[in-house]
Amino acid sequence: MNKNPVESWNNWMRKLQRMSIPWLVLGHLQKVGMKWDNRKAELQKWGNGVGNRIEKKLKKELVYAESVIDVQLYGGVSGEYSV
Repeated sequence: MNKNPVESWNNWMRKLQRMSIPWLVLGHLQKVGMKWDNRKAELQKWGNGVGNRIEKKLKKELVYAESVIDVQLYGGVSGEYSV
């Protein structure tokens, strides 16, 4: 991973750089689409609407909160939780 965004993009698009502009754009869109599909598949594995690390932190904090029984995702799009 490079801190320079242009260099990062160049490394990511290395195989497509010598193509004509329409093919470069098409290749870029395909790469982004595959990345989104992979990310969506990973997000669907999340059971409670948060990642594993955050879920572990929530469970750890629930031990300290005696009156809280469960934390559930209330609004998936808005990111609201019910306690």
